[in-house]
Amino acid sequence: MLKYLITFLLCAYCTLAVSTTFIEKGQRAQIFELTDNEVPIFRVTLSKKEFDILKEKADVGGLGTSIIYIQSILDNFYRMAGEGFDHITGTNFFENFPNHNVTALFPELNIGEDGYPHLNKEEILKAYDMNKYNYIDFDFGNGNIMAEFFDRNPYFDLIKYSDFFVEFKVNKQSVPEKLSTIATYGKKATLKDTEVKSIISGELPDIQNSFNNHTLDIFEENENNIQNEIPTENVDWNESNTTVNPTDNNQDIFYITEDNYEVSSESIYSNSIDENVTDFIDENTTNAIVESITNDIDESFTDIVDENNQINDNADTEIYYSDNSKKFKTKKASLTVEINGEKLQFDKVTFSLAGQYSRELIKPNFNLKIRGGKNLYSRSQFKLRSDYTEPTFLRSKLTSDIHNRLGLPSISANYATLYINDEFMGLFVLTDAIKQSWIKFVYGEEDSQSLYQCSSSNLTFNSRHGCGNEDSDFKDYTDWMDFLTKLDAAESASDIEDFFEVDNFIYEMAIEYLIGGWDHIQQIGHNFYMYKQTNGKWKYFSYDYDHEFGINIDRVFVAYIFEDLPERYEAINTDYPSYSFAEWTMPYHIIDILILKDSTRFDEALKDIVTRAFNPATLFPRIDELKEFIKPYVIIDKTPDENGNRPGRINVSAEETYTLEEWDANSEFTSISTIQYNAYGIKYWILAKYRYVCKAYGMECDPIYMDEDYQYPIDKKVQFTGYYSNNNDKENECWSEQLGYPCCNSGNKEVVFEDENGNWGISPKTNDWCGIRSDVPSYRDKSVCWSEELGFPCCVECKVEFRDTNGAWGVENGDWCGILPRCRK
Repeated sequence: MLKYLITFLLCAYCTLAVSTTFIEKGQRAQIFELTDNEVPIFRVTLSKKEFDILKEKADVGGLGTSIIYIQSILDNFYRMAGEGFDHITGTNFFENFPNHNVTALFPELNIGEDGYPHLNKEEILKAYDMNKYNYIDFDFGNGNIMAEFFDRNPYFDLIKYSDFFVEFKVNKQSVPEKLSTIATYGKKATLKDTEVKSIISGELPDIQNSFNNHTLDIFEENENNIQNEIPTENVDWNESNTTVNPTDNNQDIFYITEDNYEVSSESIYSNSIDENVTDFIDENTTNAIVESITNDIDESFTDIVDENNQINDNADTEIYYSDNSKKFKTKKASLTVEINGEKLQFDKVTFSLAGQYSRELIKPNFNLKIRGGKNLYSRSQFKLRSDYTEPTFLRSKLTSDIHNRLGLPSISANYATLYINDEFMGLFVLTDAIKQSWIKFVYGEEDSQSLYQCSSSNLTFNSRHGCGNEDSDFKDYTDWMDFLTKLDAAESASDIEDFFEVDNFIYEMAIEYLIGGWDHIQQIGHNFYMYKQTNGKWKYFSYDYDHEFGINIDRVFVAYIFEDLPERYEAINTDYPSYSFAEWTMPYHIIDILILKDSTRFDEALKDIVTRAFNPATLFPRIDELKEFIKPYVIIDKTPDENGNRPGRINVSAEETYTLEEWDANSEFTSISTIQYNAYGIKYWILAKYRYVCKAYGMECDPIYMDEDYQYPIDKKVQFTGYYSNNNDKENECWSEQLGYPCCNSGNKEVVFEDENGNWGISPKTNDWCGIRSDVPSYRDKSVCWSEELGFPCCVECKVEFRDTNGAWGVENGDWCGILPRCRK
């Protein structure tokens, strides 16, 4: 039945064509020009055994929800604090740490002559902040909630003590489970997560589930893998961090990339985005963290093959496939491509499961490499992307097309259908891959050793381990370190013009800003390459474009959706199309010196992109023709066979994704729910962002689309209406509406002005007055000046000198002052 449907639908739409004028001829490899009006068929052949193993490895489960309960997290932290307290106070410090002056290191523990700490447990535990409302202003996207929770106790620094136990071990025995976990998760220098999966289904839920089960199975302590003791003189326990010499190149260097599973413990445990410290963690814990945040292996992991390049059919083969539960790669595949009226055969093909976040999607991505010196119309390495991260199959294609239209070096994209061993896998986005072969095709350099893939970097020396060379045999990183050192020292564009393609980078930053591309350098330092050309200049390339055009942006600006704390979400400005560039980007050094300090070149690049590519008059027709072109394939992709199975859904434990109605609506103007967050309608994002930048940059723009009365359809059947159900009773209590002003979001409680009508605040969305409801609980009054009732003013600055059960304190004008909650942002 499904085969009949495929034939019928494809024949019915066989006369459809896509414009070939959107991108100037010659901007892309021949394979992508040929597939503008044709969806080729890729047929991969594996042995039956390999296909069975591929399906087994693909079944890794789904992403899970982003909606969690903050109170249960705090409750678990509290329980953990109690258990940690018992471990600490039950330890004889003199016996276990005879070579350390523990009474000098930890005077607050009140260690007695018997070697044990003497503390009041009830007072210690009472000092933990269990009020969920006090965390409304905490930056969950960039901060570490566990570290924040423990740091708020002014009397007991459990993270510091746990670090000490892990570093020096207790009588050479394994460290208590809870202390090892606190040392791992509670680091002051925290991991900047690169994937939604690692945040939502990793850190907090894993802790929560483990605590509920009274075990921590993902972080078991391995006595044999704990690192050797670190010399005491290198440790400052008052800072709970271990410093390292940033010029020490003798340390082990490993990398996380999409194609390389090894990782630097420094890049994980120091905040490689912003910190210059390294936290030493045992090897077993490092491996466990790596397992939770990166899952894709491509060309870099070891293949167990015999000297004839045959996979050994013995026990070693199981190691090849089973050393990690999510890996699959074979060099034994073959490929037939039906394209341009031909059937092209390739007998030496590497085929693997691909992606990181996408591994938890029901329909996974694949990597494909043609070996033996052959290529498919000028490309030899491809990605077959299900793009089930997003509902439309359009985001990757549109982003590539914008790059291609502007003449910027980039990956290209079109579409293909895939069969594996004659099993139909559905529609995929076909892209090339930035590898050494791509560099050869585009720049003519053979076997380049100057291509670096970056998955956790902001192009500073301190984030140097977030990028890895594409040549796995290349070990000399001197050139890379020198490049980053020069960037660090630069104060303006003129300082780096000689060795860095400044204009190319500025154009890329403008594109990422316009399309809401948060999955690259501007937010999480992810999904980009750096390449040193033969002329000595470095160039930036981005890739993986499924998180563009307003999808899942809450991941970076909100992070967690707390079911029991809607006030926090309501306090955040989520009108993302109206963000300025400064509001949107992280102020990393290279962005600061090239754009934030002087935006002249950026402004001109942005205007050029808006004029030539990013505008409704250009993109709306492109979306329309692409939708019509792929529609029959999308219908097939979402149609179950006679057994109820849809094509390519081999991660059978994961959630089904989007309906045909959602595909259609989200391609237009309707925002819909995604697996974890939500996605703006693509056309709505383009329209809203276009309007904003036209006004903000004083551009003369198309009056049709600038007209606020411009009509567009919304599909209310699938529309995203928010994470929380509305409380109509509270909404009706908005007293300021009668005066012509809306009420402030319930998270916005800061009183700016008071009159006979009530308290007034400022809306961050409109920068205008809003009324503060009287029904908001009184504890919210702490966001004004909580310390006044204690006889102290609030601070003007945000520097914290001391914390107690009331809150954080600073010192100004020679006296104590209360730190406002806004300072936690």
